Parts: sequence; structure tokens; C-alpha cells
Amino acid sequence: MPTAHGKFAYILTVLNSGFCKAFDTILKVLLNSIASDQAKVRSRSLKSVIYMLEKDPSLLDRDASVMRVILRCATDASPMVRDSALSLIAKCIALKPKLEEDGCRAILTCAADPTAGVRKRCIGLLKDIYLNTSRTELKLAIMDSFLQRTGDLEDSVATLARQTFEEIWLTPFHGLIDSAQDGPKLKVGLDERVTLIVSLVQRSETALDTLNNCLKKVLSDTSKTASLNFKVCKAMVSTMFEKLVEGTESTKEFQQALLQTITVFAKANAKLFRPDQLETLHPYIGHLATAEDLFLFRSVVVIYRCVLPYLSSAHNTLLREVQNDLFKSVAKLARSELNEVMACLWTINGVLHNTDRLVKLTISVLKPIQHYKNIDLSDSANAAVLARAKSYIRIAGCVGRHCDLEKYEPH
Repeated sequence: MPTAHGKFAYILTVLNSGFCKAFDTILKVLLNSIASDQAKVRSRSLKSVIYMLEKDPSLLDRDASVMRVILRCATDASPMVRDSALSLIAKCIALKPKLEEDGCRAILTCAADPTAGVRKRCIGLLKDIYLNTSRTELKLAIMDSFLQRTGDLEDSVATLARQTFEEIWLTPFHGLIDSAQDGPKLKVGLDERVTLIVSLVQRSETALDTLNNCLKKVLSDTSKTASLNFKVCKAMVSTMFEKLVEGTESTKEFQQALLQTITVFAKANAKLFRPDQLETLHPYIGHLATAEDLFLFRSVVVIYRCVLPYLSSAHNTLLREVQNDLFKSVAKLARSELNEVMACLWTINGVLHNTDRLVKLTISVLKPIQHYKNIDLSDSANAAVLARAKSYIRIAGCVGRHCDLEKYEPH
């Protein structure tokens, strides 16, 4: 009898044995064990199911209750069981990609688990999923989770999350950044990264702060790869400015998020920017006609506040032009934008040293405030005067908050 026939006969014999016929019974015993009162038994049962799935992935198709039981274990009271369940969920996703939606939802939920070990497990599993998925929404959810964990109260978790973010986002470009022949590959990769991070800023309320803190860490001197990370981030900033100038992304929302993202890089390290890029931003502060203009204006002012102090005296013309436009905008602004403008004006003053302009502005708002002391502002007939008084007081308060004019008191 040929060898192949012999093997086939052997398989049939084994499958007809009492042990193999009891497969469904064995599976039920394991699934029942997952509901045991003993956490150790529940954890071991989950690991046994992993071994069974490795041998027979079709198990997930034969019994829908298997996945339901596994997902339920991700919320188990025992950290050990939750940890085992997460490993099993990741295995199920690898075996059956159609389970990705439910499985990833469970892992992302556990990323904020009370137990540090479980949070670390999630970071490792999510990294593998991120590298293998083609779904943009899932990539964004995972990236948001990583960034949130970089601010984890447990230092080891925060460090792992930061390292993972760096490995996914920056390390792939370390070998390309100084290579001329890899230029096209680098450009495509950076464009994809920038589009993703801007999309994340659009959808996540925490992304700006968490990304800022993460970038500061990976660009700090304590990072072994700080110099390479700096080059990659500088290239990302260039890519963002290209998108800004080209305007290929037509939506206002994307443009706003793009400028907000640029502010994050400006706060992380001002040296990532070139003077010509700051020139590109200048038109955004020239006029304020709509609420959208104001949103873009504020982002540009934040970028200027962070980066302008590092310009050389060769760029004093730009500094004066920006200063002029900001002075013109003061009377039109609400408190939040006014605070940014005053902080920026004081920053520019540190380079140009023409404090007399801020002194004159301060005097121009203090004089009418003094005059209004003698007017009954509670009288409804003086409503317009009250509005002007509030405006002047707001400006004076912002000057006092951001500018040190103590030695100009005699003026």
C-alpha cells in the first residue's frame, strides 16, 4: 500500500477513535471551566483553548459561543484571566480576520485596565494588530490608545507605550532619512503618517496634548535615538507645510487640524522649523473676517510664539511684520486668542527689544479705564460704555499676565 494511503488510513482510524469522537465534549468541559469560581482554572482553560485553536481554527466557525465566552473573559474580575483572554482574542483575530472588529474593541477597552500588566499586554497586542491591519479607523484608534498610555501613571507602562509609538512611527524612517535613493519611499511614508496624525487630531480631543508630551520625550536628550527622531520629525514638518501650501486636502476641517498638528511640533521643538515656513504662515494673521479665520489665526500665533525666539536678526523684517499684524488684531479678539497674541508679542519683544510699543498700547487702554471710574456703569443708558470698558479691561489684564512692564511704571 502506498505511503499516502497508509497515512490517510491512520488519520481515519484516529478520527474514529473514542477520544476524537469526544472532541465536542472536551470543548464543552473547557468552556464550562472558563466559568469556574477559581481564577487559576479560568486562566488555564483559556490557554488550553488557545492550543486547540492552533490545531483547529475551524473551531471558531463550528461554535459561535466560543468567541462570546472568550470576549466575556476580557472583563473578568481576575487580572490573570483578563490577561489570558487578551492573548486568546489576539489569536482569534489572527486566525479569523473577520473577528477583528469585536476583538479589537475588547483589547482597546482593556488598554485602560486597572492592572499595569494587562495594560502592557494590550500595548504589545495592539502593536501587532496595527502593523497588520489596513483599516484606517482601526489604526487611528490604536494610535490614540498608545498616545494616551504615554501619560500613564505607571512609569513602565508609559515608557513601553512611548517606545512602541516610536517603533511604529519614527524608527521605520531612521534608515531612509539620510538616503537620497530612498527619497520617494520616504516621501510616501511621511505623507501617510502625516495624514493619519492630522486625522487623529480631527477625531480625538486628547491627541494634541498626548502627542505633544510624547514628541518632547522622543526628541529629548535622554532618548538614544533623539538625533534620528529629530531628522524624521523635521521631515514630517516639511511634509505638513507642503500639504498646507498645496491645499490638496480641500476641507476646512482638515486645514484647521493640520495647523493644530503643526503647533504640536512647534511646542515640542522649535528647531524643527525653517524661516521660510514661518513666512508661509504670515497670511493667516493678516485678516480676521470669519470664525474659521480666527481658528487658523490662533494656531499660527501659537506656532509663532514657540518658534520666533529662535530666529536670527536676519529675519527682523518678518518679526516686525508679524508684530504689526498682531497689534492690529488686539481690539478684535476674545480672551483666549488675546492671551495667545499677548504672549506672542512679548516673545517677539524679546528679540526686537522695542518695548515702547507695548507700553503705548497699555497706556491707551489704561487712560479710558481711569475715565470710566467716574461713570455709573450700572445705568442701562451706559451699556455701550460698559462694553468698551470690559474690552479695555480684558486687554489690560492680558498685558499684565504676559508682559513684564514694571520698570516702565513712570510712563
